[in-house]
Amino acid sequence: MAESVPRVNGACGVYVGTYCRGSFRVSSFGRQQEGTTMCMMLGIDTKEPVRANELMEALYSHGNEHPNGWGLAYLPAGDGVQPTIIREAQNAAVSERVQAILREPVMTAYLIAHIRRASVGSTRLENCHPFEGKDRAGRRWVLAHNGTLFDPRKTVNYLGQRQGSTDSEAILPYLIDASNAADAQGLGEEGRLEAVDRAVAALAPGNKLNLLFADGNHTFAYTNDANKTLWRLRLDDGWAFATAPLDERDWEPMPVCQLLVVRDGSVVFEGRVGEGVFTADEAEYESMIDHMRG
Repeated sequence: MAESVPRVNGACGVYVGTYCRGSFRVSSFGRQQEGTTMCMMLGIDTKEPVRANELMEALYSHGNEHPNGWGLAYLPAGDGVQPTIIREAQNAAVSERVQAILREPVMTAYLIAHIRRASVGSTRLENCHPFEGKDRAGRRWVLAHNGTLFDPRKTVNYLGQRQGSTDSEAILPYLIDASNAADAQGLGEEGRLEAVDRAVAALAPGNKLNLLFADGNHTFAYTNDANKTLWRLRLDDGWAFATAPLDERDWEPMPVCQLLVVRDGSVVFEGRVGEGVFTADEAEYESMIDHMRG
């Protein structure tokens, strides 16, 4: 008899465009995402603060087609070590908060942003990314995910820790537990990153994972999708990550099934190339979601 796998709310998606003086217009970038059920994410990790407005503008536009919420975690320049986290269960295209944020220079060395198009689950604040949590060492974690956990057995024990109803939210306490276990064993920083790498690799088989998360010191980027749904861009003193290229610069697809960890703009850890490559194309992915819904 086949093992029963719990069903939880899953995938989401977004389009990309350009914000311009309080209005939105379509960009030619990010078209890979049009019509999909995927969300879109943006991550930045640099040594010194950079102006993030242009990439944020590209991400947050086209909320009319993707009205199920947006979120942002970033460290304002000169504002200590705790990130500012803003989430709103609203269409980003009509959000006064989005427009107010983008009217001023957003100078930051660390950012994770997300926009949601829900295929399952309600539009509510608790379902908006990025999610946040703390480990036992006091690190403040944030996580954004696009994709779907078709096999959530690794995270099913964490469903009770969620505030909302998405599969994505349970990933964060799962990863925090891996970090806590490494700390408890006295494995050191390298050992802790290796433990997180193993946890991500264990979650990949059977699931579609595009992840951007951070622990207060490091930014982590990972994809197991063979369809090029997470990209990276080398900046002057750091890196940007996005679900699709957001401008005309030389973005390159992320390596598949390999965790990349950045601190202060430098790559400090590259995980072991794992298994669990997700190969379904968009039509197959949609069919899998329909089957999951029952």
